[in-house]
Amino acid sequence: MLARAQQDAVWRRQQAANQLRSLLREYYPTALDAFLTGRNGGLAHPEARAILAIEPTPAIAAKLTKPQIRAALKRGGRQRYTEAETKRLQETFRTDCAHQPPLVEEAMGKQMLALLRQLDAAAEGAEDLAKAVESPFQEHPDADLITSFPGLGSLLGARVLAEVGDDRDRFADARALKAYSGSAPITRASGKKRYVGRRFVKNNRLTHAGYLWAFAAITVSPGANPTTGTAANGATGTQPHNATCSTACWGCSITACKTESPTANNAPSHRSPNPPRLDS
Repeated sequence: MLARAQQDAVWRRQQAANQLRSLLREYYPTALDAFLTGRNGGLAHPEARAILAIEPTPAIAAKLTKPQIRAALKRGGRQRYTEAETKRLQETFRTDCAHQPPLVEEAMGKQMLALLRQLDAAAEGAEDLAKAVESPFQEHPDADLITSFPGLGSLLGARVLAEVGDDRDRFADARALKAYSGSAPITRASGKKRYVGRRFVKNNRLTHAGYLWAFAAITVSPGANPTTGTAANGATGTQPHNATCSTACWGCSITACKTESPTANNAPSHRSPNPPRLDS
């Protein structure tokens, strides 16, 4: 229940951020340039929300001083490179851009503040549930086994455990788990015709977790080479498609659960020393 609640909270946070971005595109393009370029989290980042709270319109943003921007950044949690970020934001907000009529711009600013409050509530709820998920997951006997796979951290591992369960005999083989997660395609053959398509009947939550798992494994996990097929000698090559990697991940997981006991000593040998933590 906690894992599903946290996943729902993340989706609600993203939905609120998308609504806010859509509104800003209509009257406040400089905010998108400031917060959606090279910033992890985008508009949902605490710094972005703190800045938007004090500058609901482009006219107000252009008049902000460096002390005001610096104070907002500190409220958002920034501790390093504050001066450089303050200078960048002030230059961005003072660039020339298209404006709505003054009354329309003011009305949109009030609407933006209302959406921002919804985003603040959604982000706070996602963070609180993330903390609530990690503690019971770490106490589970299968936690070490699940986090031993490249790309699985506490949050994503809790989602996988919540949907797959801890019954070793629930799935007969790897293909059964792949079908349940939606990574195994459906093949239909009749005469000379053969169709291979995606699976519609599946666990959608597990499908989403598998996508994030595969994406993390092929991008940031140093222990993903045995899983994704990357050359062991470090040679650069084409990374496999996420769907292919997801299928391999589920196949490895069912094999490990069938053959290994849920202890740290018996964890797979390709364990990543610091599995990445994903919350979205």
